[in-house]
Amino acid sequence: MGGGRCGQRHRRNETANTNKARRAKMALTIGAARRVRPTRRGRSRRGDGRSGGRQQRSAPVLLTIDDSERAPRVELRALVSAAGAGDGPAFAELVRRHQDMAFGYAFAILRDFHLAQDAVQQAFVAAYFGLDRLREPEQFPAWLRGIVRHQCLRLLRGRRVETVPLDRASGVATTEPGPERRAEERDALDRVLTAIDALPPGQREAAALFYLGDYSQREVAAFLDLPVTTVNNRLHAARKRLTAELQGGVLPMARDTLKQNGLPDDFAEGVGRIVQARGPVVEARFAPEAVPPVLTVLTVGGEAGVAVQVAQHLGDGVVRGIALSGAGQAGLAAGTAIVDTGQPVDRAVDREQVAAIIAVLGGAAPAGEPAILTTGLKVIDLFYPCAANSTIGLAGDMGAGKIVLVDELAHNLADARAGVAFFNFVQPGAEVALLRATFPPGYDFTRSMIVPIDDPRALAAGQPPAALDTVLYLSRDLATAGFFPAVDPLRSSSRFLDPALVGREHYDVAQAAWRLLRQATETEDGAIVARAERFRRFLTQPMFVAEPWTGQPGQFVSREQTIADCRAILSGTYDGLPEEAFLLRGTLEEVVEGAGGRGDS
Repeated sequence: MGGGRCGQRHRRNETANTNKARRAKMALTIGAARRVRPTRRGRSRRGDGRSGGRQQRSAPVLLTIDDSERAPRVELRALVSAAGAGDGPAFAELVRRHQDMAFGYAFAILRDFHLAQDAVQQAFVAAYFGLDRLREPEQFPAWLRGIVRHQCLRLLRGRRVETVPLDRASGVATTEPGPERRAEERDALDRVLTAIDALPPGQREAAALFYLGDYSQREVAAFLDLPVTTVNNRLHAARKRLTAELQGGVLPMARDTLKQNGLPDDFAEGVGRIVQARGPVVEARFAPEAVPPVLTVLTVGGEAGVAVQVAQHLGDGVVRGIALSGAGQAGLAAGTAIVDTGQPVDRAVDREQVAAIIAVLGGAAPAGEPAILTTGLKVIDLFYPCAANSTIGLAGDMGAGKIVLVDELAHNLADARAGVAFFNFVQPGAEVALLRATFPPGYDFTRSMIVPIDDPRALAAGQPPAALDTVLYLSRDLATAGFFPAVDPLRSSSRFLDPALVGREHYDVAQAAWRLLRQATETEDGAIVARAERFRRFLTQPMFVAEPWTGQPGQFVSREQTIADCRAILSGTYDGLPEEAFLLRGTLEEVVEGAGGRGDS
């Protein structure tokens, strides 16, 4: 065993020598032209091997890097100082250096990979916003350990029984060799942790970091805020009790398992800057390779600060978010640091904020008579016309196709899109989780803003916010039946359905269609019910953005054609055609052709 440890030490020394140039470059980049104050204490840190004594008072010196033992401490001080001043790359380097050790420490306490990830992520967020309270930068590792421990204990107090999402449950009963191997690796980790748990508290922490994290005695000593000699003594005592677990392949397997389930590689990049804040709407810039996903929570000021929900990607690393109400928005100034927590949205935006968001981001109020647009979608153009410089809100059931409809509207209104704002209202919890799991890579989030509210259906059932010009309610029942777009004609609204704006003929046809659909829900007259069913099916059509999945080319129908075809169906002229001929067709002419040319007159 001794030879193995010597080999490990040799490899660590080689790694340290290899990385020395990289560390020097990093420190010089961050600390160039930055002056560093001498340490406040007259003696060196305990256990660092240097004698005490009073330090000579000297003028500040430029940060330099050399090969002495003191160089890493100077570099750490510079990193902490720069990060405390808001230097994102400096904080990212601090995270990279300490995240594995912090994660190993958290896992040794929590025994759960996901909880350990949560604890460490929250700890780094708290550390970032608390750096101004750290008096001695050299104490950062030990200070961070205290924060990690606090987060672990907080999670343990609120720990719940873990549930497995349905998309993961399908792999439980598989016969693939992967799960068996993962179980074997986890058993090895549990075996080592069980043995470490049996150690006295002092030995337990040192052994977990040294053996599982593969850190040097000096690194462990810095993290635990102990002299190196104390750590060596504790490891020597622990080694006698861990003989079986340190032999064979158990320890390497346990160590690999811990590393494979650590923090994401890009976690260190999750610090951005606020570009601007307008009411509850916040825009922030992140590194292009580390843009927080939509429906993720950001924070300004740590746990007690302001939570911001990512609602839209604007390109070039800029995201648009919503500051949650009740948290205060005093700190949302341009240039303020904002941190990606990596956590999904789990809270709703209240109605007052919805109105404020729409007021900030909605289209400009039409000057004079609004210009009615043609979306090319029959159900919208007939019942719920849209206008230039207006706002459209999509609400309704989970899984009814709101994202697809946003894409189709953006496609069809490409020329007028600059004057139209889309808002997609979803429920926190299950719907947020579904959207996060199904967004395809590279999805364009610049087209709409996703706003989590308590019950999106309430926007259709009650009075929508005044700033919403059109509300489209999507029904899962219609989507399940294959009616796309799944807009419910009886639960949506538009302030532009006005004879003064769309013309008397358009208005009268829409009113007649509403009467037919409502009457069909209240009568047992078979002829009325059958006509209403044909009409409801005619409101569907193939969509351009769905063509790769359906194989049907998209259909754009002019508003004039929609009015004429709907008026003909309402007259009863085509009652003799089979109902299935009306589904997912563009024009009435296509319906007749699909039915074999049999139109009754």
